[in-house]
Amino acid sequence: MRQPIDRRSLLKGMLTGAAALPVAASLVRTAQADDFPTLKEGDTAAKSIGYVADAGKVDPRVYPAFRKGQACSNCKLYIGDAGQPKGACELVLGQYVLARAWCKAWEAKPKA
Repeated sequence: MRQPIDRRSLLKGMLTGAAALPVAASLVRTAQADDFPTLKEGDTAAKSIGYVADAGKVDPRVYPAFRKGQACSNCKLYIGDAGQPKGACELVLGQYVLARAWCKAWEAKPKA
């Protein structure tokens, strides 16, 4: 014969399940986010915006607008969390850009 579930056990189970939902959702978002490829310098989209995977290797003779310290991570078009190695870019859909990269569309983030 089956034991009936008392109210306390039912509420405890519901609260535990509700508390686990944000954690599960975060794991799903992280897994989905990692499905995007990272932009490569040789890609057509990368060439069109002058994408350089490492801002420290930008040739200022080729890109005279480049200034030391500029990188995707401090660009207004970059969408990513501080400290992460890559993030999204408003110019490049469906691919990540490296936080340390640079392109000729770089624009300073507004001051907070």
